[in-house]
Amino acid sequence: MKNPVFLKNLFSPIILLAFLVGFLFADEAAAQNRPNVVLIISDDHAWGDYGFMGHEHIKTPHLDRLAEQSLLMTRGYVPVSLCRPSLASMATGLYPHQHWITGNDPNPAARDAAGGRPAADQPYVDRMAELPTIARLLGEVGYLSHQSGKWWEGHPSVGGFTHAMTHGDPTRGGRHGDVGLAIGRSGMEPVFEFIEHAVDEEKPFFVWYAPFLPHTPHNPPDRLLEKYTAAGRPIELARYYAMVDWFDETCGELLNYIDGKGLGDNTIILYVTDNGWIQLTPDMEVPGTWRKEGYGPRSKRSPHEGGIRTPIMVRWTGQVEPLRDDQNLASSIDLMPTILRAVGLEPSADLPGINLLNRGAVEARDAVFGDIYGHDMPAPIEEPLKGIYYRWVIARDWKLIAPNPDLAPEVFVGDSIVARHEGIELYNLKEDPHEMNNLAKEQPGRVRRLQDRLDDWLPLPDVGFKPIFNGKNLDGWKGDRGLWRVEDGMIVGKTTADAPLKSNTFLIWSEGEPADFELRFQYRIVSESANSGVQVRSQVLDGGVVAGYQPDIATVDWITGILYEEKGRGILARRGQRIRIDSQGEKHVERFAEEADLFQHIAPHDAWTDYQVTAKGNTLRTKINGALMHELIDESDKARSSGVIAFQLHTGPPMEIHFRDIKLKTLESGRR
Repeated sequence: MKNPVFLKNLFSPIILLAFLVGFLFADEAAAQNRPNVVLIISDDHAWGDYGFMGHEHIKTPHLDRLAEQSLLMTRGYVPVSLCRPSLASMATGLYPHQHWITGNDPNPAARDAAGGRPAADQPYVDRMAELPTIARLLGEVGYLSHQSGKWWEGHPSVGGFTHAMTHGDPTRGGRHGDVGLAIGRSGMEPVFEFIEHAVDEEKPFFVWYAPFLPHTPHNPPDRLLEKYTAAGRPIELARYYAMVDWFDETCGELLNYIDGKGLGDNTIILYVTDNGWIQLTPDMEVPGTWRKEGYGPRSKRSPHEGGIRTPIMVRWTGQVEPLRDDQNLASSIDLMPTILRAVGLEPSADLPGINLLNRGAVEARDAVFGDIYGHDMPAPIEEPLKGIYYRWVIARDWKLIAPNPDLAPEVFVGDSIVARHEGIELYNLKEDPHEMNNLAKEQPGRVRRLQDRLDDWLPLPDVGFKPIFNGKNLDGWKGDRGLWRVEDGMIVGKTTADAPLKSNTFLIWSEGEPADFELRFQYRIVSESANSGVQVRSQVLDGGVVAGYQPDIATVDWITGILYEEKGRGILARRGQRIRIDSQGEKHVERFAEEADLFQHIAPHDAWTDYQVTAKGNTLRTKINGALMHELIDESDKARSSGVIAFQLHTGPPMEIHFRDIKLKTLESGRR
């Protein structure tokens, strides 16, 4: 299924007007007696941390009661595991790549160029102002709406709210909710007063209740902390448990108020969390430079269940039959079409979600998708995919996580790791709900099928890449035309038994000597034997010989994916090795994966294989079919910071190798 992808005029003013005018009323009664809507959004809350989800320690009696009264989708998801983009998806019904709000803050370069965060953030606030939102669309048919808790996009009126706690003024500390973050932690009166006002005005109302709970700071009341403090339980975990309990109490206050006022039968209550959370504790096994506090791996900001899964609930007394659905899939992008349908409005065909109250649509859906980005958003705003980290798809019981090929294995903020990946991941969630057994190597066919679904849903453009081979001839390349030719849009390198090579020979790209770059191409070997490679940051010696770094390609299994230095230091890194060569020339070896395991990612020799080399600062990385093969950090005086790119034909038996789709992207200079 194709979805609209970040089109600048996805919702232009004219389309927005048509969107609003085109609403269809379900019937006259619905127009006169629209239900109220309350959306409850927890913050940094793990999908299993509820009584009704089976947690053995955390007590959530009020949410348990809501679950019993609701359509409960236990296999609910948010497309992105970070609060700002996740909340934007709830408000608009769009994926992050469609609404363009992909992270929490503009990147530092954009902030510097704009003269500070407020100016750099304004395009995202303006973007929210031009998109249809739940609050804006409900307002068009007479609803009053109230924001409390988390809100990132300036004053909530930008999102269509008529009433709000948050001021959104950056000169007064406005960023992600400011004074609105007091809701729940300091009582519920602002929400109750708003409901009273709406009732007095005889207006239907929409409540956005997104408290800063159970989000840090984990500072629960002592009475709750005492409840969860136990021998052998880390205090960090006890505090988190107590925060979930505290959040549940506030939900109970809200639900009891609504029901106590006699509003329950005509109020739709929806529940979701913005993203997951796995509490970091001192005894947790994490990478040595993982962040020191907060969340653990496979949690917030990750594409794993601990980051994206959430129960989703819809309660509408007398209209929606309570049902616990443990089989079918739901997404937070479904909230907007579900709400609009429930109040008698027709959602735009541009919305990718479904109506969760339509059982036929729920049961017919076989997949949900998501796209996850860095904390800091790329510029310009119209190119969100520049900052994408992962795409993921869940098709029935199977889940594929596909990291952006540009993504480093570990993502740092300062000296702390905040995200990491190990290449393509495939899980059977029915048998392995906590994603402990990656089946990508065992089931390459299923990986390809799910990858095709991802590419159909959200293809990743080669942002910043330029072709360095035109597919027609060898213009821009130097080499022996008796050994290198162009055929069917590919470069063919071929040696024969009749004319064996006396020395290695090269086809050299002659239009530059890039320093920091990413090189992508595909190769395949159509001979029984072959030994080849790609030279990068290399130098041309007498006779056209090329010396320097050479990520290798061969029919010999142990060679493909190693890093060799032609006419130099020999093998620099084997598959699965992270090598640092210090200023004295000493080699320091860290193994991040087994050679045999990485070989499983390498396609059969005669199949087209994706090859990627990234050089930045003193670091060189090679990936094959998206899997990191090796990493070199060269701090020695023999390190090269720039040089030619070339393909090699090695001496030995006759061989034939093909190259195609050769693309280069220049990177900003930097060090790891």
